[in-house]
Amino acid sequence: MEEEKKFPEEKASVQEKMPIVTNGVLPKRSIPFKRDLSSKAESTKTEKNAAPVLLSEKEVRVLPESEIIFHDEEAEESRPEKPGIDGPFAEESQEDDPIPETQRTPTYITAFDWAKTFLFSLIAVIFVFTLLFRGVTVSGPSMNDTLQNNDYLIISDLFFKPKTGDIVVAQSSTYKNGKESIIKRVIATGGQTVRIDFVNWRVWVDGEELQEDYIKRSEEYSMLSEDMTPDSNGIAEVTVEEGFVFVMGDNRNDSLDSRSNTIGQIDERHIMGKVLIRLLPFSEFGKVN
Repeated sequence: MEEEKKFPEEKASVQEKMPIVTNGVLPKRSIPFKRDLSSKAESTKTEKNAAPVLLSEKEVRVLPESEIIFHDEEAEESRPEKPGIDGPFAEESQEDDPIPETQRTPTYITAFDWAKTFLFSLIAVIFVFTLLFRGVTVSGPSMNDTLQNNDYLIISDLFFKPKTGDIVVAQSSTYKNGKESIIKRVIATGGQTVRIDFVNWRVWVDGEELQEDYIKRSEEYSMLSEDMTPDSNGIAEVTVEEGFVFVMGDNRNDSLDSRSNTIGQIDERHIMGKVLIRLLPFSEFGKVN
């Protein structure tokens, strides 16, 4: 009889030491059962169906209320599981992977990506050189010694307004029916007056003498006047029409330019652009003054 009386008390004592179960889910840190996990080759299905082993009273640890974790069954069921991961370690695997697989950035570039990048770059270069810049080749000695025959130049008419000293590529309606371009230096623009001393190789624009250190000059000969008519002192004067420019080559005695009626004054609308850079030869690469 005494043993029967003690039995309910012992049973109550064990229940008090058992962990608290909330909504049918055991606390996360409490381990009421242990499974036989000695075999690593055991399948997940076998682990799920393994028979639980009851712990003895000594193996049960009572958790204080501050350590008890309450679980929401509905929240647990609605949480999406990561594909391909199952078993008791599925939750830990999801927490260890902070970046979803669908949001990861690939670290490789395919051959198609390289080809696409090259194609877009080529189109951009063609677009820039077609609409903004042009390439021309110097033909003849009329711009010596500033430019040489076969020099390859880059020109542009972007935001260009001709002014004295600019080297330009243009076409003249009176020279080969405007089908061939010429490269000359602008001496004066529309409305300005050009005065040339052919004997002393001096040029004035609106009364101001130009400092032409760039010209190829011969001390033995006078500057050719071509179709201009100098006075007794060897001086001729002309006023440039509005919308036109007066041009001459730097090699004054071997240049067909505005001094000749064959070229005459150049319509600004026929100027293709200003010379910016000498691209070839590489030894002379740079800005053209």
